[in-house]
Amino acid sequence: MAESRQACRDWPHGNCPRGIRCPFEHHANLDASLVGTGTNGYMVSNIAGEACWNCLQMGRSCDKRGRGGDDDPCSECRWFGGKACKCKLMDQSSYNDQMFAAMLERRAWDYALAPPKDRTTPRGKGPLKSPPTPMPDDQVKPGWRGQSREQVLAKPEMIPSFVRERPRAYLVSPRPSVRARKSAEHRGLQLGGPSQVSSSAAPQAPSPATFPADEFPPPFPYPPPQAHPRYGSVLSITWMYATRTWERQYADGTKLKSPPLPEPVRHIRPV
Repeated sequence: MAESRQACRDWPHGNCPRGIRCPFEHHANLDASLVGTGTNGYMVSNIAGEACWNCLQMGRSCDKRGRGGDDDPCSECRWFGGKACKCKLMDQSSYNDQMFAAMLERRAWDYALAPPKDRTTPRGKGPLKSPPTPMPDDQVKPGWRGQSREQVLAKPEMIPSFVRERPRAYLVSPRPSVRARKSAEHRGLQLGGPSQVSSSAAPQAPSPATFPADEFPPPFPYPPPQAHPRYGSVLSITWMYATRTWERQYADGTKLKSPPLPEPVRHIRPV
């Protein structure tokens, strides 16, 4: 059973600045060090623009890529989307991103993902429940091509059961959501790029007297570590003072942290 403490928002991403002093829950199943420790080196796809919203949420393979507008849906939406379906590629999100978000909502189940839903199971609430229906023919372009309903029903599940049981081992931290990016832009920041400064403000150099600590150490005297076979090259290595850990960030966005290092021994000279 999950602990009663509030979950730490930073822990799943491997960057909690409070370390062992954090008052929030650090659930073992969300430990970022689990990444890449799963079965056969499998990782959930992190390619944005690979599937429509329905397929991303359900964890199903999608053939929307290369198709046209709403009247040219993927095979899943064609046969099970219903009349309100709008099949669009999600070019800012991936299976990894959606599975990560779903994982964080599963605290009561120790963060294991829900089992896949049957495509024919009635949806809705109470007496309004009804089985999924195809998109109406008048909403689908003439000559639409794709898998038949029977072929879709016969497809194997895209997300393996071992991923659903222990998802953190197969997921990397997600890219910022559209809402987060817009919020950052509104604050005058640009994620992954230089800060934005209001054009009405005159640029001023910080005073050395005001910011005496704004100095940087010399370049790291060692060559970059060897690239990881799964995560790619090492982009940065950061020393975390609060937790006394090293953190590596890789080309695919994965962040791995070292175990906490012991405090240095201080030798006191006799007077």
